[in-house]
Amino acid sequence: MPFSDLMNVFYLRNVSLAIVIGWLSVIRADAYEYEADGILDGENFVVSGRVVKEEPVSFKVYVRDCQWLIHITQQNAHTKYMEVGFDGNTMYYSSMLDEKLIADVKPKPPLWAGGLSFDVVPFNGSVPNMPVVWLALASSCYLNDAKSNLIPAYSTDEIRASMPAIVVRMNDALKLPQSIIYLDDGFDWHLGTPHKRQPPYDTGFTNAIYSVNVVTNIGGYVLPRQFTLDVFLAASTGIAPYTKYNGIVNNARAECSLTNFIPETGGVGFMNDFRFVSTDATRKRDFITTPIVG
Repeated sequence: MPFSDLMNVFYLRNVSLAIVIGWLSVIRADAYEYEADGILDGENFVVSGRVVKEEPVSFKVYVRDCQWLIHITQQNAHTKYMEVGFDGNTMYYSSMLDEKLIADVKPKPPLWAGGLSFDVVPFNGSVPNMPVVWLALASSCYLNDAKSNLIPAYSTDEIRASMPAIVVRMNDALKLPQSIIYLDDGFDWHLGTPHKRQPPYDTGFTNAIYSVNVVTNIGGYVLPRQFTLDVFLAASTGIAPYTKYNGIVNNARAECSLTNFIPETGGVGFMNDFRFVSTDATRKRDFITTPIVG
């Protein structure tokens, strides 16, 4: 074989090898897994000016690529635990009652209630802690797609509208949020349809600020060690603090022990299916409720 042909073969083989190596490195960069646990507490600033402390909750977070599951345990509650999981397509949630606390209750209530939907951001609802933990530790894939137009993790609106946000992310392959400034768009969505706010808030305002105060590094991933979310309210007297959340990650490791990210249940319960309801049905809270044993 002529030397020139030999060099061409050598060049093509090396180019092909470089492409394969580059492709594999992209796969490795996109693939990640980790677990973390910690405590989240909060404060509510009520109209009278009093500050009401929220009971702290314990959380565990399991993440593998774009799949995740969050386990929340509340103190001094009838609920034993709550879980929300996402398998990359569908969101599942469940709330399990403490069997000991309802042992003498008659008639015996369902042991658990759950649901599934096509949401990508956990709903605040009765567990406001859940979406805050998600934002801090499991929101990477969502941020990749949403860019700078985000569904607020703290929103209690019936229909959660995306709002502009200034997002700064960690400088690693995982790219969890370092800070987020949520900017209200000047419309009130609380009742499900947009209503223009009264001046001067009709042009928008800073609605919330998320920030990471301390970070930790595990296996090349940067995770928050301490984080806060401050939510503000547009009041007649000006922008006022509404809610504050404080999170601490106690332990983290670069492995995920879960292979299934759908919450497990047992006993008699009810499943609410929100996947195929229309917009109007969502506003009216119409959905399919199915009793399930197991």
